[in-house]
Amino acid sequence: MKGLSLVLVCAVASLVLGASNADPAPEQIKASLQSAIEDTLDGAAFETAGWTAGALDDASVVAMHTTLDARLRSHMTGAALQSWSATLDAAIERERDGQHVVVTSGGVTQLEIGRLDVSGDRAIVSGRSLDSIRSTTLGSTVVSTPTAWDRVSATLLRVDGSWLVSELSLQPEQSGP
Repeated sequence: MKGLSLVLVCAVASLVLGASNADPAPEQIKASLQSAIEDTLDGAAFETAGWTAGALDDASVVAMHTTLDARLRSHMTGAALQSWSATLDAAIERERDGQHVVVTSGGVTQLEIGRLDVSGDRAIVSGRSLDSIRSTTLGSTVVSTPTAWDRVSATLLRVDGSWLVSELSLQPEQSGP
């Protein structure tokens, strides 16, 4: 009977310790993926202080590219970093003349993970995100309006302890929330 008690105590301790030491990877992966998706939508984040409508001077354009690069590198790597950097850098260049309003603000209202497979330092994720557009009303109130669902598929790599998106595909699923 003493042996059975010891087995039960060990089993309960294992469950309690296991619950308190839950793997943080899924939450870290979800947070990194959401940040990456938001940066693809949130062009306004790359505006510099004092930005106004109209033609951009060279210093403002350089600052926008620098801010973009730093933000994307904080949660992207590899092909995702190259692809999304090129796309967003091109959007900044189009805005240079002040005639092409491509600098918008958006975000992710909801991120649903349908599948998450983690193997070592690599994670494969699929799911969907409810994207939103942020707008300012009355000069100070920010309103976030859900606009559409995207199907999301991504590969993330753990680099120096951080999960970085190395591949990211966003495909429209349906309009409206």
